[in-house]
Order: sequence, then structure tokens, then C-alpha cells
Amino acid sequence: MYVADISAALRNSGPGRRGRLAFMNLKINGEDRVVSAETLSALVEQLGMKPDRVAVELNREIVPRNRWGETGLKDGDQLEIVHFVGGGSPHQGDSDISIEKEKLILI
Repeated sequence: MYVADISAALRNSGPGRRGRLAFMNLKINGEDRVVSAETLSALVEQLGMKPDRVAVELNREIVPRNRWGETGLKDGDQLEIVHFVGGGSPHQGDSDISIEKEKLILI
């Protein structure tokens, strides 16, 4: 378990919350992770990613950004997250976007 995952879980517990920590095992980009996020929106936030620069595939299905808040996660889910970052080659005709993951999901 990652320290950031535990810290996020602790922030999400307490008064006015469910009152207990709920951890689940997910496979994110092929890596086993233990998280406390209950929705895709919460997961993207917990991972520290900017939602406008991320595409998410949940169990081999692309989930549109406008459905992340209502898309629940469950133990054993498999996710592929592609995070776009600025930068790249200044050469004419080259894209100014590079990809942190080898796999690009086109919608």
C-alpha cells in the first residue's frame, strides 16, 4: 500500500463521513494498488491527476469524463489511465502533447 493512498483514506474519513475506512484493491495500468476512492472522480483526485488531462478505461470500457462522479469502483476493478502532459518537440508539425503511458486510447 502506498503512503499517499493511506493519507487520502484518512482525509476521507471522520465526522460527517461514513466513519470507517474502505480500502479496495485495483489494478491501475497493470500495477496492483490499494485505494480508498469510491468513484472514478475521487480516484483521479486521489492520484493527483488533472481531470482535463486524463482518459480512463474501466474494465476495458472507456468512461466519459461526465460520468466519472457517478461511476463507482469495486474491489478487483482494472483501470488503464492515460495522462497527457504538455511539452514535446518544437519542430513544425510535431505534436505538443506527449503521453506518459505507452497505450493511447482514442475516442
